Amino acid sequence: MMTVSLMGTLLLIPALLTNFAPLFYIIYFGIVVLIMFLEHLRRCRTLQLNYYPTVSWILFRLTILAVIILTTT
Repeated sequence: MMTVSLMGTLLLIPALLTNFAPLFYIIYFGIVVLIMFLEHLRRCRTLQLNYYPTVSWILFRLTILAVIILTTT
């Protein structure tokens, strides 16, 4: 599942090289997260796993997001 995170990283790199309005970046980030989520579900289905890895992956990402928000304010 590390390849899902790598894919997300590679998709977000072009956003660092552009200069658009903040709304564009929010929408772009949401699209990348959606792609990562769908790919994670697809891989769980392919490996015949239940959805616990996806749920734990989402909880992990939300926890990291909360830590980043709390430590930068």
